[in-house]
Order: sequence, then structure tokens, then C-alpha cells
Amino acid sequence: MVLGPGEWSSADLAGRVAVVIDVLRATTTVTTALANGAAAVIPFADLEECRAHREKEPDVLLGGEREGVRPPGYDLGNSPLEYTAERVFGRRIAYTTTNGTRALAACRGAEEVLLGALVNRRAIAERLASGGRDATLVCAGKNGRPNLEDTFCAGAIIDMLDRLSADGVDLSDRARIALAVFRGQDAGSVLARCEHGRTLAGLGFGEDVDHCGRVDVVGAVGVLENGEIHAAH
Repeated sequence: MVLGPGEWSSADLAGRVAVVIDVLRATTTVTTALANGAAAVIPFADLEECRAHREKEPDVLLGGEREGVRPPGYDLGNSPLEYTAERVFGRRIAYTTTNGTRALAACRGAEEVLLGALVNRRAIAERLASGGRDATLVCAGKNGRPNLEDTFCAGAIIDMLDRLSADGVDLSDRARIALAVFRGQDAGSVLARCEHGRTLAGLGFGEDVDHCGRVDVVGAVGVLENGEIHAAH
């Protein structure tokens, strides 16, 4: 696994499954949108490129954030609580965030790219366990640096994967670090006290932090294919 940006190149992921983790909030939000029936989420690293996509697809919803808040002219921010079935069912969403969508863009050399979060921790682990392929957990981090919440989430996925695998899993040192961070800690407490969790709470998104700390409540797994994220079948 990798703890943050800059620790890998797209070529390092060739032939592997990449699980991108941005628990506060991108991968939680996209997973929630798919669970609530969104037809597809189209990730963009660039704000203006995402906005320009509406010219090609006028019915698309625009969603995402910069500095934690909804960009001007966007339909949705980055709160998973906004992506209700009433708002997103059957809709396509062009989506951009500060860290998560950039991590997704950097993983396109992988054989398969999945979106992992605490809300779908078990579903991710079950997919990895059943596939029998080598996987790399990719923490999006924050502004190019590792962060507590993504490392904790990676450890949660590894812990579940280890429990589901009859012979255990072969772990790198970084994966063992993530596992050590996870064990003995409560998800809600970790997300509430981490730097970004406190920043989001200060912006009025404390309920988002609580939602992102819920574990194993969603069965959806997002898969990035041909530039779009769809729910895995």
C-alpha cells in the first residue's frame, strides 16, 4: 500500500487492483451516491475541466469541493449527505475534489481501480478476497502528505481482508503500519480528532464526519472504468 501521493507511479500499479481511499470525503461520497442509485460518477482532477463537461452533457450534475466547500455554479458539494436517492438516482455526476479525484487519476495504470471507505469496508474486503489478485491500497492523503484518517481506513480494510482470508494476507511494512493505526481505535473518534475532521467540523460539516465514520453500512463498491465510476456488479 501507499500512505500518500508521491509514493507511487501509475506504472507501479500495472497488473494490480488499486483501492483508492479518501474517507473524508470523496470515496465516502461517491460510494454513497452509487448506493443511492447514481448512474455514474465522472471524476475530474481539474475544477474548470469538470465544469466544462456540462457543455458536452447538459443534464449532468456538477459535484465536488475546493477548500471543503461547494464551488460556485455547482449543484452539489462534497457532503455524502447531499447525495440522496431523491437527488442522484439515475443521474450522472461530474465530480472533482482537492485530493480524491487526483488520486483516482494517478491510478489509471492499475488493472482495476476501486473506491474504498469505512462505509463499504467489508464489501471492499470481500471483493479483494474473492478476486485473488494482488492489491495496493492508495491513500489520497491531504495536500500531498499522508493523513490519519486514510491510513486508519486502509488498516480497517486490511483487518477485514485478513479475517476473510483463510491463509491470511501478505503485507508490506506500510500495510502493517496502517493495521497498527487501526487496531484498538474507534472510527468515529479517529475521524473526529484528525486534522481534516476538525477542519470540516469547523466549516459546519460535523455530520459528514460522523457519517464517514460509520463502518460496513453500504454494500456498493465503485469501479473506475473508461473514465467513469460505476457500481460493481
